[in-house]
Amino acid sequence: MNNEKLLEDRKNVILKKIFEAESKLERVKGEKTTQIVEKQNFDFLKKIDRLENMQRMQDITELKKAKMLDKIKKDYQRTETIM
Repeated sequence: MNNEKLLEDRKNVILKKIFEAESKLERVKGEKTTQIVEKQNFDFLKKIDRLENMQRMQDITELKKAKMLDKIKKDYQRTETIM
């Protein structure tokens, strides 16, 4: 009888430890998943930011080209009217 109680108590202790370990594992998995998702989101935002910067630089370059062409045309027209 006493032996059975000791075995039952031991079994309960082991089951409790297993439950605690599984609970901790699930919590850690959840935290890790959250970290992974946050990193993916950050990387995605960084990529979008880089692409927007590249597009902005291209727009600036195109604007500079257009201004330069306009200036060249105006200079050419000026020289044509002088001659």
